[in-house]
Amino acid sequence: MDSNKLWYLKRINLFRCLDAGELERVGEMAHHRVYQRRQLIFSPENRGDCIYLLKQGRVKLSRFDDTGKEVTLAILEEGEFFGEEALTGQERRNGYAEALEEVRVCRISREDFEKLLEANSELALHVARQMSERLLGAHSQIESLAFQGVPQRLAAVVVKLAEAHGQTLDTGKIRIDLRLTHQELASLVASTRETTTTVLSRFKREGWIETDGRWILVNSLEALRAFAADEVKWSSTR
Repeated sequence: MDSNKLWYLKRINLFRCLDAGELERVGEMAHHRVYQRRQLIFSPENRGDCIYLLKQGRVKLSRFDDTGKEVTLAILEEGEFFGEEALTGQERRNGYAEALEEVRVCRISREDFEKLLEANSELALHVARQMSERLLGAHSQIESLAFQGVPQRLAAVVVKLAEAHGQTLDTGKIRIDLRLTHQELASLVASTRETTTTVLSRFKREGWIETDGRWILVNSLEALRAFAADEVKWSSTR
């Protein structure tokens, strides 16, 4: 197998439990694909007949609700897998996967991936655990949409983005290393672009965040966490 392909496979979180021979077998099953920024990897019109392994770049998973509003479910980093609904026997995808930048993936057919799981119980456990965590995350998101207002939801999302994609600068501020438009942020909290822009402006006035072009700089994770948990309110003087 190509050494470059093997290097990428070793970086997939799921495969850390596999030995060299098992990785070779995965490499024989996997088909390499490259997607450009904003290109769809799959949509509900596509068959759910394969699993994707994210080798490089970031991928957004989303759906549209009953009103036609886009809701972002997750932003995935390299090393993760997606398209796991194929393992449940669904004939079609239940959402969208979109490249947020140039993305490199390995595509493995459902049949081949199921053979891997049958042959390696530790790998099967990792997959089951990941699917369970994503299901819990989805339930948490639904609960948030039902019981929290947009400002609290947006504060929580900014905190999560900072924790997952943040880079601490010499100034102590955290730059979220992910360029998202206000519309994309809105889809993360099931809101409108206009409302999201208004709330972000209020976060700035509170001194919790700054913006530098399309970068978000977080000044106070603690304040955002407390606001998301409804432990603090807006400052009455701002």
